[in-house]
Amino acid sequence: MALGPCKWISTITFAFLLVMFTVTLWSLESNQVQYPFAGDLTKMILGKLEGWSLGKHGVITEEGKRGTKSVGPNMTSCHPSYGRKDLLVDCCPPGFQSPLPFVDFQFPDPQSPLRIRRPAHAVDVDYIAKYDKALSIMKSLPHHDPRSFSRQANLHCLFCTGAYDQQNSNAPLSIHRTWLFFPWHRMMIYFHERILGSLIGDETFALPYWAWDIPQGW
Repeated sequence: MALGPCKWISTITFAFLLVMFTVTLWSLESNQVQYPFAGDLTKMILGKLEGWSLGKHGVITEEGKRGTKSVGPNMTSCHPSYGRKDLLVDCCPPGFQSPLPFVDFQFPDPQSPLRIRRPAHAVDVDYIAKYDKALSIMKSLPHHDPRSFSRQANLHCLFCTGAYDQQNSNAPLSIHRTWLFFPWHRMMIYFHERILGSLIGDETFALPYWAWDIPQGW
């Protein structure tokens, strides 16, 4: 049965969009090392197209069964990196050649006091004094202490300017312009907040937030 004009137009449009999407992924794979998933996704799409052309609908190949590699830093590969094209910075932590073993994240006790996060325009004098005290203690810590202000600041330099290479690769790892942007920054702020609270012995300490969507927060 012949396809009607509308179905032909829909089919051609879908094919065009699929080809353009595949070409975009190929471009990312070729020119932008920061998208390691692009190659696998391109192969998957091309494999599906080949399967459809051969009538192998729904067939899963051995290559498709293999899991994709996670993106992570090679912690022993730290090197100076460019915060800007004209600014070479060295933010490598002390002793990075022999990194400490990873510690699994421990969720807080569900019975522990809840943190109440207030908008920045609504905090009082007592809160500002508490925040100032926590920052002063943090800035007084020596650089070799990972809780120190300088080491906290260097985290952004390390992971967002390409100071680390990716695992099993010489490609630099940069959190910006990837799907890791939001979860990584949330993680950084979370631990920064917990460190501030621990320095002043207040488990309920919480960073304020900017209420940008109301006039009082402007």
